[in-house]
Amino acid sequence: MNYKEAAEYLNSHDIHKIDLGLDDIRQLLKNVGNPHEKFRSIHIAGTNGKGSVCAMLSSILQKAGYKVGLYTSPHLVCVNERIKINDKDISNISFASYMTRIRNAAEIKGITYFEIITAAAFLYFADKKVDYAVIETGLGGRLDATNVITPSAAAITTISLEHTQFLGNTITKIAGEKAGIIKKGIPVVTAADGESLEVIRKTAESNGAQLMIANPLEYETNLLGEFQKINAGIAAEISHILQIKEEHIIEGFKNVKLTGRLQFLRHNLLIDVAHNPHGTAALASELMKANQTSYYNAQIPQYRKLILVFGILNTKDYKNTLKPLVPLAAKIILTKPASDNAQSPELLAEYIKREYPKDHIVIENVREAVIYAQHLARKNDLILVTGSFYVVGEVMRLFSKN
Repeated sequence: MNYKEAAEYLNSHDIHKIDLGLDDIRQLLKNVGNPHEKFRSIHIAGTNGKGSVCAMLSSILQKAGYKVGLYTSPHLVCVNERIKINDKDISNISFASYMTRIRNAAEIKGITYFEIITAAAFLYFADKKVDYAVIETGLGGRLDATNVITPSAAAITTISLEHTQFLGNTITKIAGEKAGIIKKGIPVVTAADGESLEVIRKTAESNGAQLMIANPLEYETNLLGEFQKINAGIAAEISHILQIKEEHIIEGFKNVKLTGRLQFLRHNLLIDVAHNPHGTAALASELMKANQTSYYNAQIPQYRKLILVFGILNTKDYKNTLKPLVPLAAKIILTKPASDNAQSPELLAEYIKREYPKDHIVIENVREAVIYAQHLARKNDLILVTGSFYVVGEVMRLFSKN
């Protein structure tokens, strides 16, 4: 297969299909020689912050001299982003090669998009002999396709209600699913609290796994946002477990690379992949600090008016995801992610009209929505694009072409 054929093969499997369970991925990995058993790994689960913790750990391990694989999801612009070694995306040639090998081994009815690309990533990391692979769960933990690995350490970031149709409709049920990545005798770090922490604590105890509670840490980093402090705390704790020197931890934080999180594409265009209530609450907190003259550590420049471009999937809690942002916006542009699971922007408009006296408009096409926002923006206004990886990814593609 060439790259186009490889992408078509992968995309012939519904990206949204979720079939939780480990039997199929174990069989697929067995068919290609169990590559996940041939490298050391760190496993990261949680509701928010997984991607940031993974990027931090990848950077730290590289500064310590290791060859580091990184597997994350979803992608923003190109599927190659999901599989990296030392911050470099898998090449088109390699992607095609590994998709071919997986296709030839994947004689399994109902195999999913996520299982295929997970197996490809593990095979790539094994072949390239990475020293460590930092692996982010896709959904939940216990039955997630990544949970076939036996890591050197694991982390569970924060926990809030998400994917309730798959993980359960309470914090304790969701925490139980995410705690499913805890293995016997393998140390685990968490930033969870309350009920979710108790579930994680009991699971760790039953597995004889040392549990460490991460605290926010003030490391110098090029990632914006107060919320990154707790992610830094998690990454630092795992680095200590792996006996990484402090000098490499410090350098790793300074050089971490992560797209789509509080990232400016232009001086007045901010993108963020917040897509649930916990994520937008943290985002709103950063926005409010920008206009608090007494808050000297604000990482977003002071702005006059906020123009919000928002689109979300219909699997998400749109009401509580919008709630922290709507009061801050002078104008709201509701758009539609390029996904079969996109939430209707007209439904969002009805909700805002009913609940908030806010100026809003529906522009379904993301590109046109951002162009309209730029047309509206005056000097010192800030445009924020958020609500979905799909919306942010489309805006990133637009600006990369320009």
